[in-house]
Amino acid sequence: MGTTNDSLRTSYDIGQATNVGLVRERNEDAFGWFTLEEGELFIVADGMGGHAGGAEASRRAVQAFCNYLKDNAAGTPKERLNNALLYADKAVSNIGMAHPELRGCGSTIVALFLTGDAAYHIHAGDSRCYVLSQGKLRQLGRDHSAVQDMLAAGIISPEEAAKSPKNVITQSLGGNVDPQRCLAEEIPLSNCELFMLCTDGLWGCVSDAVLCRVASSSKPAEGKARALVEAALNAGGPDNVTVQIVSVAESGLRNSESSRKTIMLQPPQKKRRKWFWLFLLMVSAVLLGMALGWKLHNWFSHDIKPTEIVLPKNENASDSPQTGIAVPVMPSAEEKQNLENLQPSPANDSGNAGSHGFSSNTDEPQAGNGKNAIEPNQKAESMEPKAVSNPDKEGKGKARR
Repeated sequence: MGTTNDSLRTSYDIGQATNVGLVRERNEDAFGWFTLEEGELFIVADGMGGHAGGAEASRRAVQAFCNYLKDNAAGTPKERLNNALLYADKAVSNIGMAHPELRGCGSTIVALFLTGDAAYHIHAGDSRCYVLSQGKLRQLGRDHSAVQDMLAAGIISPEEAAKSPKNVITQSLGGNVDPQRCLAEEIPLSNCELFMLCTDGLWGCVSDAVLCRVASSSKPAEGKARALVEAALNAGGPDNVTVQIVSVAESGLRNSESSRKTIMLQPPQKKRRKWFWLFLLMVSAVLLGMALGWKLHNWFSHDIKPTEIVLPKNENASDSPQTGIAVPVMPSAEEKQNLENLQPSPANDSGNAGSHGFSSNTDEPQAGNGKNAIEPNQKAESMEPKAVSNPDKEGKGKARR
């Protein structure tokens, strides 16, 4: 995107991009591009102190820094930048006072103020500003970190500094700013081709050679910003990454008032983590539904045995093969006739009473109900023996002649 400061006839091609990275869950970086009466202001901040605290600290830092410059036009550009830094430091400190749960949050900051014939730079922490001049990219100032302090003191070599772990910040907004160490600097615009502001999410994983190659390319500023963010993601994207590209051009080359309102150009972000959590949520919902369905199935299909009714058996009862319940059966007409005709049978030999249930050597009954007993000296009539309908009580046998 391009814009022109009409009063000073200096034009800029602007590109901005940010990304949460591939490890962090929330982007705690903040940045802004503001057009003031004196020139163009660019700010990048990197929040610290947890998700909510870091994001709020960086946002408040950018807002407070810009508001001070808008409301205070007295003084030189360097004096105004120094005072704006202290004002932003106080604003971030007030976050912890108003919200105790955010106490301890802080933010780095780097700002570039272009007035047409000069550029002014100020920073606190390890957010950086680079300048490209005659094909060479160099850093303005140095990081406010323990590693850089040891390097400046000669304790470690540049090779050892490059291999050092994550920097320990020695200057940051939120009550940890030394005004004597965080002073604004003036940079002449002669031979300046491009400025690049970024957080450590970019320079921490992308080499200086790659930064210089992309910054020196023929791409527009927007394309350069996107390419740098993609380079950080390809290197693993361990942190939030934010970059601003400001290409300085001859006057009159670009003039777009609408582009001044553009604050951020967000490149397409890789949504690996988003799709992962969505897939996990869908699998959990399916498993929960299956478990609930199985529970309801067992509940409604629980076997309830019907109450069994058992009728008392009698001599003429028969078991139903279908239900297994004893059901009384009425005797047929033939069976009734046989029962009525069944009478005691006299024996031919009085000494051998022969019906079932009697002993062969005695005239007294030994078993049975006594109805079939034969009196002594009674003449027996010849008749065929009849079947007894209740073999359980009467037993089986044959009449003897």
